[in-house]
Amino acid sequence: MPDATPPRIRVLTPEERAAQLAEDERGFRRRRVVRALWRALGFFGSCALGLVFVAFAFRTSDPEWGQIFLLTGVLVGNVGIMLTLFLAWRRAQRDGDL
Repeated sequence: MPDATPPRIRVLTPEERAAQLAEDERGFRRRRVVRALWRALGFFGSCALGLVFVAFAFRTSDPEWGQIFLLTGVLVGNVGIMLTLFLAWRRAQRDGDL
């Protein structure tokens, strides 16, 4: 028959608990910085891709193709930024950061 006594839980000293909390805080800060860098990369990447289309619009000699490239650049830049924001919000919501 198994022993019915509950397992002993080790109580941390205040110093050990403070060290554990400090380590958790460092991990949280690192994760937050990495996520901010990925968001910045998403913002600047979509903006740069949109600007490539816009620049190509000014290089074309056909006005119809120029307008197509111009509107495509605006659309790509804006949708990329909105997608980056949405994915960051969803990730934060999933991890309980909100």
